[in-house]
Amino acid sequence: MPTSPKTIEEKIERILNAWRTLASDKTFGGMTLMQFEASVARSQAARQKIEDLSDQLTDAHAEREAADEVSTAKVRLVVNGVHGDPREVALIKGVQNLMERDPE
Repeated sequence: MPTSPKTIEEKIERILNAWRTLASDKTFGGMTLMQFEASVARSQAARQKIEDLSDQLTDAHAEREAADEVSTAKVRLVVNGVHGDPREVALIKGVQNLMERDPE
């Protein structure tokens, strides 16, 4: 069974913390602490990038929700305006069809 990204992250952090705290001057697996830090830097950078993108996505969803509230209010104004103008029969039918599909 493959190891999860979270498990890998935890292992990296545990090793780094222990190595820094208990044996920062020792060599393990043919590497110094600095060499190990350099070798896992891409993994850590990718995790940070994912976290940053996730934050951006959350912000974008909130922006869209706020914008959609404004857009929905404007749609209602237009629909009400179309219904208020009996000369716009074709437009009224189009709006009615739209509203039947999505009564929001």
